[in-house]
Amino acid sequence: MPFPDCGPGSHFWHDEVSTFSPNHGPGDNETAPTSKNLDAGGSYNLHWEVSDFATFVGTTSFLTIAVTDDLGAVIFQYTHDETDPDWPVFDKPFSTPGSFNQPCHVKVAQAHNDVQDAAATTTFYIDPDGWVPPDCEEPPPPPPPPDGGDVIVIDEEGTQIGTIDDAMEFEFTVERQDTGIGAFTVSRASPHATEALLAQGNFFQVIIPRIDPDEPIWGFFSEPGLATIAATDEEGGEIITGGGRGPLSYLERAVEPQESLVGPPGIPVGGVITSSSTGNLPGQILNRFLEECLAPARPVHPVALLTKDFDYVNDSNGDPWATSDVNDELFGNVGDDGLTYVGRIMGSNVIDVVMYPDLSIRAFNEYGRDLTSPTFEVGKVRFEKGINIADQLDRATGGELPANWALISGDEDVYANADIATGKPTREVFVKTTGINATSLEAIGLAELNRRLDRNESIRFNVLIVKSGDEDEEQGYYLPGPPESANGKFWVGDYVTLHTGEEEWDIVERTVRIQALTIKVDEANNLECQVEVVAVFPNARRARVEGRTGRGGSGIDTGGGSGGSLPVTNPPIDSAATASILVNNHTADSSDAHNASAVSYSPTAPLTSINVQDVIEELMARIADLEADLAAHDHPEYLTED
Repeated sequence: MPFPDCGPGSHFWHDEVSTFSPNHGPGDNETAPTSKNLDAGGSYNLHWEVSDFATFVGTTSFLTIAVTDDLGAVIFQYTHDETDPDWPVFDKPFSTPGSFNQPCHVKVAQAHNDVQDAAATTTFYIDPDGWVPPDCEEPPPPPPPPDGGDVIVIDEEGTQIGTIDDAMEFEFTVERQDTGIGAFTVSRASPHATEALLAQGNFFQVIIPRIDPDEPIWGFFSEPGLATIAATDEEGGEIITGGGRGPLSYLERAVEPQESLVGPPGIPVGGVITSSSTGNLPGQILNRFLEECLAPARPVHPVALLTKDFDYVNDSNGDPWATSDVNDELFGNVGDDGLTYVGRIMGSNVIDVVMYPDLSIRAFNEYGRDLTSPTFEVGKVRFEKGINIADQLDRATGGELPANWALISGDEDVYANADIATGKPTREVFVKTTGINATSLEAIGLAELNRRLDRNESIRFNVLIVKSGDEDEEQGYYLPGPPESANGKFWVGDYVTLHTGEEEWDIVERTVRIQALTIKVDEANNLECQVEVVAVFPNARRARVEGRTGRGGSGIDTGGGSGGSLPVTNPPIDSAATASILVNNHTADSSDAHNASAVSYSPTAPLTSINVQDVIEELMARIADLEADLAAHDHPEYLTED
C-alpha cells in the first residue's frame, strides 16, 4: 500500500485527469497531461480518487483507469463504479512487463458503450514499491474533541430555537427507572440568557463532544423553581440557572382518559383500570397506555413529541415481552398522570423503561449490558481502586436489614408470601396491595423484596477521567455514555465489575449494576463523573428472573382457585387484528362478580388448521357458561358483543 499522501511533490507520479465533457462518444478517454518512464519488471502502487462524478445518460456508469505504454499497449487497468464498496477511492498494486515502449501514460475512459453517460474528475498518484518520499512526514492526527459541552434548546413544539454554547457549568444525574435531573448556569450577560431560551417547558439537550460530538447524551426540562437569577460570581455579576427533571417527566403532562381512544376497547368508562384487551403483560399495558396518549382522537395532545419503538408483542430489542405474575399491581385510575402510571409499571421490577434525549421512550425486558470482567479489556468495564477510581469510595448501607421474607395482603383477605436468599439474617416485611390471586400477590411481594435489596447498599465513587485523547479501555480509562454514543463505554443499567482490594471491608471482584450517573462540566470545562452502583446478589437475581418468567404460559391469570375470582387470560393481540374476544374484568363493588366463571384457553399445541375448530368450539362453550353466570348474578354490564 502507498504511504500517506503528503502532497503532489511527495509522489513519483501525481496528476489529475480533466473532467469529461458530455460530448464525448462511447469509448472516448482522457489522458493525464504528464507522462513518466516506469522501470521494466518493476512493482508499483496506484492510488485513484474519483470526484465530481455525474451521470448524463443511462443507468450505472463505469470508469476505467489504464496505465499504457507510448504505443497504447495496456500495462494495467481497473474498472470502477458506484457499486464497489471502496468507491470512490481505491489502491491497487501492479507490475510492469520486462519490456515496453517508454514513456507511460494514464488514461481514464468510459468502460462500456453506453452513450454520453458519465463525467468525473480523477486524481491519481503512482509510487514504486519502497518509494521514499522527499521531506514527507506523517500528517499530525486530528486534535481530540474539546472538553466542555453545548446545550441545545428545544421548544414545546419540537423546534430547535437556539444553542447555549457558553454555559458556565452544567450538571445532570441519570437514574435507572427514575426521571433524573439536570441544571446549568449561564451569565446574565450572555446573548443566550434570554427568556425565550429559558422559558418553562423548553427542553435542554446536552452535547458533550468528548462523549459524542454530534448527538445529545441526555436532556432535561426547564421547570418552575429551578430557573433563578442570583449575584453569585466574584465580580458581583448575575448568573442564571435553568433546569429541571429528565425526559421521563414528559409523561406527567398526559393523564389516563375516562374511556379508551383506541380500539379494541378495553378500558371501561370511569373507575379503576385493571386490564387491557391488548394483553396484560407489563410491556403490553405500557404500550396500551402510550397508544392512548398518542391517539389522534385525543382532544388535545400534551405529549405530541413522544415516540416509541415497541409494540404489543416485542420490546425495543425486538424480543417478545417477558411474562410475569405481576398484574394486579398494575392498576390505574382515570386521571392518573402518565409519570405516575408508568412509575407503577416500573416499580413492578419486570421491565425497564428508558426515555432518550430525543423524547423517544423505549422499554426492555432488561436494559443494560454485561460488561463485567476480571481484567481490563476492550468491550468490558471494571472499576478498581488505584487505577480508575478517582478518590475515596463512599459505601453506605441501608438503615435496616434487607427484608428476605414478605407477607403480602390482597383484597378479600387473600394472603400470599414470597422469599429470596440474601445471605443475611431473616427479616420479614408486610406488603399491602390489590388483587386476590395468590400467584400474582407472590410476584408483587418478590418485586418489593428485590427493590429493597437493590437499595440496601449504595456505593458511590468518582471515576478518573483522563485528558482528552488518552482514553484507553485496556488501561481502564473510560468515558461515560449511552450505548449508542460514539465514545461512551458505560451507562445506567450496565453490569460492571468493582474491586477495591482484598482486605476487610474491601469490595472484592463484585458484580454491581450502575444505578445512577452524575456528569458535570465545570467552569474550566473539566469533565467529571460520579457513579452510583448497587450490589447484585446472585440468588436474589435468580428470584427476580423467576418472577418475570411467570408460571402460567403466555397469559396472566388474575384469578384461579376456589376463593372466587374472575380470571382472564389475554394473549397478545395486535390492535389491528380483524376480530377479538374481549371480557372486561373491571371489578364492581359487589363481591359476587368475583364468582363468575373464567374465559381462558391455553392450548398445549399451536393453533393450526388441524385444531383451530376445536379451540373455537370450546371457547364459545366457555363464553356461553360465562354469560349464564353473569346473567344469574345480575351483572349485564360485564357482557359485550365484541
